[in-house]
Amino acid sequence: MSKKINLATALFLSLSSFNTLSAENDKMPGWTYMTETNEFVYHAKNGSIKEDKAVLSMIIQQSAVSSSSNSMVIYMKFSVPTKACKDEYGVVTVSELSGKTITKSDYVKGGSSAASSMADILCYDIQHPN
Repeated sequence: MSKKINLATALFLSLSSFNTLSAENDKMPGWTYMTETNEFVYHAKNGSIKEDKAVLSMIIQQSAVSSSSNSMVIYMKFSVPTKACKDEYGVVTVSELSGKTITKSDYVKGGSSAASSMADILCYDIQHPN
């Protein structure tokens, strides 16, 4: 069951469920605000959500919250199995664009981690079929 995931759905969910967009976050054409931590802000590349072999993925950009911290911008692929979406828990994988795994994080629907927040957005259409 290949279902086209709509980033507009992700944008709606991120706007309604997470921190209000700051003026700085609005200045990123082509990217949608996802979530942030004390150190980093995460945006998803518009149109980058894909489903392949029962895994949902998107390209994310990680940037520092403040200019005084590490100002390096990092691009990564964020992936979650559709089974984890359906089960509402599992493991997400963050990898370099080359495919090399950077880290794996636990996912629980509604969890307070950045990984869970982004996975909730990515899983939205799977968990709320029409």
